[in-house]
Amino acid sequence: MTVHLQKAIEKTVSLPEDKQDHLAEVLLDALDDMDWDRKFAASQEFLEALADEGKAEYEAGRTRKLTV
Repeated sequence: MTVHLQKAIEKTVSLPEDKQDHLAEVLLDALDDMDWDRKFAASQEFLEALADEGKAEYEAGRTRKLTV
């Protein structure tokens, strides 16, 4: 753990439980967002391949319009 993170956690210990819970939720949400960003960035080649495949199928006339 970094010194900076350790200091932040030490400061939260003296807060009321509801404030600690709020900060925990904010931190967990931020970590989830970072994980999603990492996964999304890692999937760019796969998404590009899917888009290319869909475009090729469209251009070959192997698709049909969706009706909703």
